[in-house]
Amino acid sequence: MHTKYLKRIIAFVILLSMVFTTVAMAMPYGQAKKLIKNRCNWEDVQKFVKGKGIMKGYPDGKFYENHNVKRADVIVMIDRAFKLSALIDYINKDYKDIFDDVVDENEYYFHAIYIAKALGITKGKGNNKFHPKHSVTIGEVILLIERAMGKNKHFEFDEDIDLSENYRELVGEGKDLDDYATRGEIAAMLYYVLTGSKYDSESEIEYNLKTIARTIKEDEILRFDDEYGKKDSLIESIEDKVDDLEYVQFTKPLNENNTFLYYEYDSSSRSNSFVTNGNKYYVNPSRRQMSLSEVTIVPKISGVLEIEYVAYDDEGDSYKGIIEITVENDNELVDIEFTGYENTPINFRISKFKEVFNKEFDYSSNDKISFELPDGKFGSLYFDKDGNGKLRNSEKIEAKNSFALKQMNLIYFYPAQNYVNEKAPIVIEYTVQDKDKNLYEGNINITVKSLLDTLTIDLEDDDFGQEVSDHLAEFDDYDFETIIFERLNKDDDYDLHFEGKTRSLIGRGLDIDELKDLVFNPDKDFDGTRLTYTVTTNDGLKFTGLVIVESDH
Repeated sequence: MHTKYLKRIIAFVILLSMVFTTVAMAMPYGQAKKLIKNRCNWEDVQKFVKGKGIMKGYPDGKFYENHNVKRADVIVMIDRAFKLSALIDYINKDYKDIFDDVVDENEYYFHAIYIAKALGITKGKGNNKFHPKHSVTIGEVILLIERAMGKNKHFEFDEDIDLSENYRELVGEGKDLDDYATRGEIAAMLYYVLTGSKYDSESEIEYNLKTIARTIKEDEILRFDDEYGKKDSLIESIEDKVDDLEYVQFTKPLNENNTFLYYEYDSSSRSNSFVTNGNKYYVNPSRRQMSLSEVTIVPKISGVLEIEYVAYDDEGDSYKGIIEITVENDNELVDIEFTGYENTPINFRISKFKEVFNKEFDYSSNDKISFELPDGKFGSLYFDKDGNGKLRNSEKIEAKNSFALKQMNLIYFYPAQNYVNEKAPIVIEYTVQDKDKNLYEGNINITVKSLLDTLTIDLEDDDFGQEVSDHLAEFDDYDFETIIFERLNKDDDYDLHFEGKTRSLIGRGLDIDELKDLVFNPDKDFDGTRLTYTVTTNDGLKFTGLVIVESDH
């Protein structure tokens, strides 16, 4: 027994020595200070993270560096960057010690999060939850990267690297740790850390063919000889890059990880064969050779599928390339945008949701909607069950709650006290279930803007226009010239007009001097009515304020 166990250990050590063969990265030691001093060249950053397979571009060729990144996605990036999956043999893969909201092994991020948790890189957000679809902050990214740097002993890092100290020089002086991290910012941080490091691994693959990109639906399949839309087939695309193409071998996905690349796929058969790494797939096969035309991509889940291949011409020269297949989920909805103001509840008007739903599916007012609750530091969701607009703690929405779409006008987001962030929206994920149990997912993006001091007007005693004018006069550092009023709740029925006139002035620019003649015409139940105004100074500065109209009755 002891001898058998010893043999296993020796075999494992030999395997590791084969995996971690030494090769220096392109950038030499001592680059950290130089990179910070000169900032990172964005073209180099993008080329680096894409070339290393850390981050992918999009099918339209863009990188979308200003897009926020989900917590799950940054773990996947860090897993790729620091080769954490190479450590999987050190870990007991029973998948028991995993977060309560990361349970589906088919999710693209499952194994990366599992490894990161097992290695102590991530500890979640409390209560054994990870919140994989929440946006990640700059501070969280720095913490995750710094923890990952110490896990794979086959990395050596430049001693000058200090991400916590230098992050603002990478992401911008105006950025704080609580701001959401963008794709570009994470790319810059990883580039800064990794280009001052050496990694002992098998030789990095240099791709000398431009990436081939296609986008298909989740329920579609794509043969290599199929033309898709107006694009050439995958075979034709490879032939455009390699003259006299003879055959192709696939190097990724590896045999044991291949779940989507088939040979001679038959949708009616229960038994289909996967493409294997050792085989050659010919453009013009002879009788006993395998045909490249019979290779088919059959996606199981949405996301980006990466196929790595080596193409050989008739003289035996080889060329390496990547095919990226973006698999779209038909049930992923367009983002819904709301803009609100500090210390002011934001109503989730059903009209905004209908604009999206009408384009995507046949919904009904009884379809159910539920929400992924936001972090409390940003704010909370409320269901105003009595419809009076006064939100109480007992009306806070919990994770288990779901609502009929016809109740949407009673749902509010209330920003945390004094919370303002006009650069990075708060992202709240939601799921709609229709009568046939189909699920549709989307994001609500909420931007919270700052306000001038809130003005409360008692309509029984105060003159509306004069009160606003007197309020603005208190800001004697500014010379206000114009003002525009807007309804905060589009369904409110009140109006503004000049005394003795009926023309509505909501949404119209007014001179500040005209305020004294402005009249508020209330609707039936106006107590607590809120409206915003935007004032512009003589030098073009804009400020937004809030007016609350109350009644003594």
